[in-house]
Amino acid sequence: MLKGVSIITVHRGWGRRLTRYCSQWFLAGLVLVAKQGAAEQPHSNLELLRLLVAEAARQVVKEAQAPELRLRPLRPRHQANWLVEQELVHAAQGQGVQVFVAPEGAETPGVEAHTEACTLDFAVLTIGVRYHAPQGGPFRAKRVTRMAFVQLRCQVIEPDGRVRWSRDFEQRAEDTIPLRMVERLEDPEVSFARGDLPRARGLSRVWEPALVIVVTGVVTYLFYAYRSR
Repeated sequence: MLKGVSIITVHRGWGRRLTRYCSQWFLAGLVLVAKQGAAEQPHSNLELLRLLVAEAARQVVKEAQAPELRLRPLRPRHQANWLVEQELVHAAQGQGVQVFVAPEGAETPGVEAHTEACTLDFAVLTIGVRYHAPQGGPFRAKRVTRMAFVQLRCQVIEPDGRVRWSRDFEQRAEDTIPLRMVERLEDPEVSFARGDLPRARGLSRVWEPALVIVVTGVVTYLFYAYRSR
């Protein structure tokens, strides 16, 4: 009889300790996830692309070596022209270069006004964001590798029409971000600031949710089993 009572006591103590440990780990996990979410504030896709364009623009203006520049897009209808033009103006002003923006559709450099200024032609070759396959597991926040890239083709034309130089400028950046933040970091109104998110592998889409369900069921059973005793 004492043996049976002893066995029951041991089992109850084991269940009590297991429930307490599970609760502690669960709460610790919630706190850790909350801290990670509060600490991580990555740049939005558009802001990350802006930083890359700004760095490329600084290089372009520096290599132009001209006291006055007249900006002219080679592809007037490209959707990212506004961003490149904006950063070229900022870069020129930051380096003490007087900058003018050519009227849309202008073809002859330095004719309408500012005839002593060199013309800086620019074209956006590539700009965008790509994601790699998500990584992580059911007990760890999924993350994706994000790569932002921009490539510009620029040429500087002398006031007399001679091409001083023509070259490409490329910038790239890569980081990892939580999968849950991808949609928040994209801009629905700027297509080049969005990327296609690769789908998770077939097996992981099945076993990860199943594992979460099983573990949740076990913890719930232990909790109510302990409460009922």
